[in-house]
Amino acid sequence: MKTILTLAGGIIILGLIILGFAVMGNNKKQVAGYKSDDPNAPKLEIAEKRFDFGKITLQDIAKHEFKLKNTGKNPLVIYDIMTSCHCTSAKLKVPGQADSPEFTMGMSDWNEEIPPEIEGIIEVVYTPATMPVSGKISRVVTFNTNDPNNQHLQLEIIAEVE
Repeated sequence: MKTILTLAGGIIILGLIILGFAVMGNNKKQVAGYKSDDPNAPKLEIAEKRFDFGKITLQDIAKHEFKLKNTGKNPLVIYDIMTSCHCTSAKLKVPGQADSPEFTMGMSDWNEEIPPEIEGIIEVVYTPATMPVSGKISRVVTFNTNDPNNQHLQLEIIAEVE
């Protein structure tokens, strides 16, 4: 009988631990959905989606900032930032808010809002020595937004690694 109670207690404790991790891991904010013709929807404006670093060496660390602006009437939510290679990282910077973590390959539960009429930056850092290759390269940063007309975006960096 004592063994059964101990086993049952262990199962209950294990279940509570698993439940605790599930609740802690689900910290993603709800993302409001909008229709494409909604005048109150957030609206992403992005000046460029591709940047060419030109010729760089394997020892270089190349950085570029892609500017994003929310010209809509409600907060623009940026989420699911990820890169195509561990040699590339991306970070969102919004004035008045803490910088995001650095993202590489793999999904995350993190998201952040860019308030209306505010400009944010996605800083992309390419470190060729992490995954040494030479020649022409292309790396991609993808992310999602709650702008109904720009839900899935890709930013591309290219370079010629010598």
